[in-house]
Amino acid sequence: MNGWATVLGAPRAIVYGIPSAAGGWLDDQRDTTPPNAGNGFFSGGFVESSIMTQTIDVSANTAAIDTGAVGFTLSGWLGGFAAQNDHASLDIEFHDANGGILSDASIGGPCGVSSAVCASDRGSETGLRMRDISGTVPAQARTIFVVLTLDRSTGSSNDGYADNLSLVLSQ
Repeated sequence: MNGWATVLGAPRAIVYGIPSAAGGWLDDQRDTTPPNAGNGFFSGGFVESSIMTQTIDVSANTAAIDTGAVGFTLSGWLGGFAAQNDHASLDIEFHDANGGILSDASIGGPCGVSSAVCASDRGSETGLRMRDISGTVPAQARTIFVVLTLDRSTGSSNDGYADNLSLVLSQ
């Protein structure tokens, strides 16, 4: 899990193609997995909640950021297991030089949130769905704090899943 710091729980990397119980991952990658999937994806493990973070320093781009010329796109494939509503969320916070939060954005989350990936979104199949959000990096942003949260709603395993997570800045 290079680049990620685990701050809560015990997230795991699951290898695609290893079948599990009924409704598990199949050897053929269906439409419920990313088209450019690598070898595996994140899972929440066997705890109620797992959280991983990254901090990105954007202070080298202050001139463009402070004029409002830098946009962002946050995206990822989020999902869960069979008919369970375990879920993933990917959040970003834009911080100023003193660590104050200027703004935030997120994809995924619990059912009821507009960008959530619930069992009904997946046809009660194990899999992932693409979610994204775009916006403008706020003036005075110097760091971006990225948080991946994987939460269990039912069952003994935390089947909040995530893959192909991306934050792209553009000018």
